[in-house]
Amino acid sequence: MISHELIPYMNINYSYFMEKEEITIEGKIVSSQLGEFGKNEIVYGYITIEVSPNQNVLVKIDSYTWYETLDIGNDVIIKAKTLGTTDILVARKVSAKHRNESSSFADGIAVSS
Repeated sequence: MISHELIPYMNINYSYFMEKEEITIEGKIVSSQLGEFGKNEIVYGYITIEVSPNQNVLVKIDSYTWYETLDIGNDVIIKAKTLGTTDILVARKVSAKHRNESSSFADGIAVSS
């Protein structure tokens, strides 16, 4: 895996990720803007992940996102991809990070090779 140092999400150079198929983000959910739509109550919106102090990543949640938790304060591991040719990171899987799991990420994000 290749590590990449993050800067606050408003200033991330997402072009780094656009050549990659999937990235893994690990951190704590610190905010969310989510809504439920339709009779199936599909969740759409965004969550913000704190990957290290003062370093956050904004991730989109959509109908194709499988999630174990989206609650603020939970530690999570996210598999994400960029949305087409945009700068938007879309979660494909959000898993709760269990207390006994140790982190292998120095800066909270890694790119799968």
